[in-house]
Amino acid sequence: MPGGVLALCAAFLGLISAGLFFWQTSALWMGGVYLLFLLVASVGICFLAIKILKRSKDSFCLHNDQEGFTSPSVEEDLKGKEGFVATELKPAGHVRIDGKIYQAVSQKDFLVKDCPIEVVSIEGSRLIVKRKI
Repeated sequence: MPGGVLALCAAFLGLISAGLFFWQTSALWMGGVYLLFLLVASVGICFLAIKILKRSKDSFCLHNDQEGFTSPSVEEDLKGKEGFVATELKPAGHVRIDGKIYQAVSQKDFLVKDCPIEVVSIEGSRLIVKRKI
């Protein structure tokens, strides 16, 4: 959708520029040449873009090699566990719980390294933690 919107904006601006050209120039044949140039340039750029995308080995589409992929998850039993901040949480960073490193987000505060924490909740693969008092 955004690419289509961008293309429509470009087409609209091209038509405005052609109209302004006709308005400023009294010679009709120069306006025709200008429109022909716009058309040829637009078509040429589209063909060039398609040709480059077809040659690209890193295409923008997913292929069948995505089978077996699973997003990282954390154990639900980590809720309520205690640990320490491994990297500063401002508000995101890493925490160490039972010798393992996890991605975490601080519930409220900036937490410095080695600060004691407690897991409040789990959202996807991130732990929501708070300072252990």
